[in-house]
Amino acid sequence: MRARAETAPVSPTTGYAVRARLKHVAAFVDFLAARGRSLEACTQEDLEVWAVERPGTLGSLPSFWDWSARRGDMPGLCWPRRPPEEGTAAIPGDDQRWALARMLLHGEGVSAADRVAGCLVLIYGQRLARCVQLRVDDVLLGGAGPDTAVRIRLGPTPIEVPEPLAGHLRDLLAEHRGPTTAALTSDWLFPSPSAAGRPRAAQALSKRLARLGLTPASHRAAALLNLAARMPPAVLADVLGISIATAEHWAHLAGRDRACYLSL
Repeated sequence: MRARAETAPVSPTTGYAVRARLKHVAAFVDFLAARGRSLEACTQEDLEVWAVERPGTLGSLPSFWDWSARRGDMPGLCWPRRPPEEGTAAIPGDDQRWALARMLLHGEGVSAADRVAGCLVLIYGQRLARCVQLRVDDVLLGGAGPDTAVRIRLGPTPIEVPEPLAGHLRDLLAEHRGPTTAALTSDWLFPSPSAAGRPRAAQALSKRLARLGLTPASHRAAALLNLAARMPPAVLADVLGISIATAEHWAHLAGRDRACYLSL
């Protein structure tokens, strides 16, 4: 704004918008301080709680978060965005969601990575940005056999994965081992195909799943509404790795008419 002011007068509207944005930034920093954290120590849970408590700031704060992350002042997290207006983004029904899940679980020509990532969204309501941060040791095997039980750690308490998704997770783990050695080729569950030692980009994974008919945001919302209607918020937060505030928000939405719309 300073550069613009040197060449032309700043309109009252622009000045008001900048002041409002600065107030949002100051409020966010105060919010982190109240939680005992600095900007550098900000977590995904902090952002999710903020998004639930202050959704009206999500039109302006992502640009500040982007700038802070580029400067190294803040971790590169998944920025929450302003929710669409009520009625603009209907979630898919359970029949459609499960039909897509069955295609991923049983269809031919789908990679193990796409099967697992898609089902984490469709069944467990996971963000792709969270999926790509999963590591191999977040998948817990009950033994060495081909039919051993499989659990996955999405939150503090690992959850048991049923077949056939468990089999696809075992297949995905097998891809991480070289042809002549048992050593892992990557610690990431979804490694980047082009950048050694780094996870696959969430956007790249989103594009792959979109070709299979999956829309991550809306299908995640459908899964969370279904789960929130069946379990208490504390349990939902524990097994899915989301904040209590986020779990309570989805529980509130799940109690409304099933025609409700995306809110996160």
